[in-house]
Amino acid sequence: MYAAERRWISVSPTGVERAIETDENALPDVLVCGILGLLLHDTTHDAAPEICEGLSLLQHRGQDACGIVTCGHKGRLYQCKANGMVRDVFDKKAVNRLIGSMGIGHGSVYIPPPQNWRGRILT
Repeated sequence: MYAAERRWISVSPTGVERAIETDENALPDVLVCGILGLLLHDTTHDAAPEICEGLSLLQHRGQDACGIVTCGHKGRLYQCKANGMVRDVFDKKAVNRLIGSMGIGHGSVYIPPPQNWRGRILT
């Protein structure tokens, strides 16, 4: 999201842009993410348990959706993503299926506009 002459351009997770006109002090709704990447030196261990623990520590940014992608042998990617909190999405079975010594995880939370927000969507 970026400002352009008192207009905000909001990009949704699907890549759709919306122009929003606001006054100078108003803020549009936002999607806030916590992102964590990990590369282990020891390739015999999986990164997913550590990434999951890190996402749990970023839980205040993971109320709506979260996901982990790991890179295994010969560059194969393994992913687990869903709507929900970190503790609900990543059970032991899901984490054990994420093979690889490197990966990235994210947690996201949608923040609605304040009640006194006076913006209007232009597109």
